[in-house]
Amino acid sequence: MTRTVALIAAAFATHASAHTVNFSALSNNSGDTSGINNSATLSADASTFTVTLFNNSTSGSIANFYIEQNADLNVFAAITGFNILNVTGGPQFVAGGSPNLPAEFGNAESGSWAGNFFSMSGVNPKPHNGVLVGESITVVFDHDGGFNLNALIQAIDTGQIRMAQHFIAYGPNGESEWLTTTIIPLPPAAWAGLGTLGLIAGVRTARRSRRL
Repeated sequence: MTRTVALIAAAFATHASAHTVNFSALSNNSGDTSGINNSATLSADASTFTVTLFNNSTSGSIANFYIEQNADLNVFAAITGFNILNVTGGPQFVAGGSPNLPAEFGNAESGSWAGNFFSMSGVNPKPHNGVLVGESITVVFDHDGGFNLNALIQAIDTGQIRMAQHFIAYGPNGESEWLTTTIIPLPPAAWAGLGTLGLIAGVRTARRSRRL
């Protein structure tokens, strides 16, 4: 747990390189996606790049997470490894999405892309081992010093890189939806609170309210 706190605190130390990403529903199996409000924080320092996923929706569970890029991009060349920070008593994720690729959302995505840079899935996420409402999970990527967060943000903003989620058990009938990203940079006034936010994201102080 101490290592978790240290990693996330380090990742949020460079205030100017922290951004918030919002996920929007690209499917509409439930008929009403207005209750979906998932987000992520992206941050980087001299040796790490951190993604923390938050489930802020009214219901549902994050079962899979993907990062995809176009074939002609090399934004992630400096990445040397990653660590999924599973917290005891929290959602347990392993590398590899299921399905392997996100759903197809038009000619410029999924099957016509270069495939996944990174993916992860919850262990038996139907739905209790996924990221439930009010919960979060963090992935820390190591890099060799050459990673450029601003280049990643620009690539997401222009649609050259996307992050996607398979969001399950949403709504009164428990449908699944596919979500993808839009970028929202944080204003300078919000930077000071990012260190606290990172610590909260990495360490869950309350026990999960539902049993598996």
